[in-house]
Amino acid sequence: MTDTKFTPGPWAVENGFNVFGPLGGESGDGIICDDNDGWQVADVGSYLTAVDGDLVQLGWDVSRANVTLIAAAPELYEALQGTVRILDALLSEGFTGYVEDSRKVKAALAKARGEQKQEKSQ
Repeated sequence: MTDTKFTPGPWAVENGFNVFGPLGGESGDGIICDDNDGWQVADVGSYLTAVDGDLVQLGWDVSRANVTLIAAAPELYEALQGTVRILDALLSEGFTGYVEDSRKVKAALAKARGEQKQEKSQ
């Protein structure tokens, strides 16, 4: 993941809803933490959102699914890099049916690297 600035993986879920990088890991900008600590990269806490004027929080199962998806991000990123190599090889051999798939995967990787503007949620 040398073309990225995010905290290198693997990431793990700790304390139920927090995602941390490895013990003694690098931050993404070259800072190494202590051997007995890791960088916190996400906190999927119990936050409230308005639904029909009432404040509602995500259920346990949804929050748990979100935190495990976030923790898998570095491995997903690496898997997509491999997919790009496969799709590029197929395209170079004339299998043009993969042009849109290749575009989507490359766009997702660029978004993960912060190279595309992310749409604001409303």
